[in-house]
Amino acid sequence: MNRFKVVIKRIIRFFYEISVLATSHHDVVPIRFFSKRPNVGDALNVYLIEKVTGKRTLEIKSGWLRHVLGIGSIMHFATKKSVAWGTGVIEESQLPSASVLGKMKFSAVRGGKTRDLLGQKLGKKLSCPMGDPAVLMPLYYTARSEKKYLLGVVPHYVDKNETSFKDFLLATNAKLIDVELPVEEFIDQLAECEVILSSSLHGLILSDSYGISNIWVKFSDNVIGGEFKFLDYYSTTDRKNVSPIDMRGLDLKRQSIEALTTRASVAQFSENKGLLLESFPARL
Repeated sequence: MNRFKVVIKRIIRFFYEISVLATSHHDVVPIRFFSKRPNVGDALNVYLIEKVTGKRTLEIKSGWLRHVLGIGSIMHFATKKSVAWGTGVIEESQLPSASVLGKMKFSAVRGGKTRDLLGQKLGKKLSCPMGDPAVLMPLYYTARSEKKYLLGVVPHYVDKNETSFKDFLLATNAKLIDVELPVEEFIDQLAECEVILSSSLHGLILSDSYGISNIWVKFSDNVIGGEFKFLDYYSTTDRKNVSPIDMRGLDLKRQSIEALTTRASVAQFSENKGLLLESFPARL
């Protein structure tokens, strides 16, 4: 019965999507992304695609209409109607079926690990630009902030209740930056900090993109996919050999925190931003 309800709901959504696109297809970009909970990396899909195109977006939940498969580790969301733009794989075990991969299109993928994994599945080298489209954000938004804090910390939402994170926050009085903030407010708060520590991928990508020194940290083993998506992103930068600092059991004395901040840096994007932007599938 539950499966029947899901199918009916999907059919109703499909007809809604058709009706919207039929009446305003010149003004709407159909997109598919993770939207079950607020998260800045996912919210970038609507924000950035609307900036890039000058059009509003329509979320394609049915998957039955041609759409842009956008930012995030959502390659397993793909259908035969997907056109991937900067999309990444979440982990090696979660890939679309061979039939889906054979029918979908690739305008760009997030990084080398995603590209190579898809190439292995397809049985041929995947040739398209690489990069997480979040690196394009400074083209569309300038942070409106002055430095106020030495440390800012961006926990992945699965880390918010971890003891290691709470202990770090208590010991350092770091500025807490919530991944559920709207895109512009999130970036403004990043820019208030001299150094960002983040277990959230887009906390790191946006820090790099805005020239804010940052450190990839780990508060738990709860982030789905482990290190895959992080290393996928870093494969498109000059910091290809990087690993997170595990904050569990870290000595949080003042001198240790000061030593930690000296390890912060800005990863430079080494792919072509112009090609990444031009690869946006304006015609689906």
